[in-house]
Amino acid sequence: KGDADRSDIKLLRGGLIDIEFAAQFLVLVHAHARPEILLTGTADILRKAAALGLLDAAQAETLLSAHRLYTDVTQMQRILLPVEMKPASAPAAVRRRIAACAGLPDEQRLDSQISATASSVAKLCRRLLSA
Repeated sequence: KGDADRSDIKLLRGGLIDIEFAAQFLVLVHAHARPEILLTGTADILRKAAALGLLDAAQAETLLSAHRLYTDVTQMQRILLPVEMKPASAPAAVRRRIAACAGLPDEQRLDSQISATASSVAKLCRRLLSA
């Protein structure tokens, strides 16, 4: 869907869906020769891909840390926000709590971290898919 709604870290370019797609791409491309990569969890697949040398350490860390950030934030949003509420509309204390779950002091730093992370993931996904 792209970047129209920056708060939707699932569908954001370089977001959670892109990480999941990259993991499934690695499974599809390499499972015939490396059946041990046939796992179900995205993080498990990425860790196994790194252990098998299908991702280098930096690539694996980029994808795994992004996956951790996105899932942590998404889970907190689901817990703290009504379904129809966008994170930007939440009370300041709730926005700070969501940022804190990612180890960040405020929503501005969380937004910056998500933007930087999404950019890194998008670039990495483009490289993986063009190889």
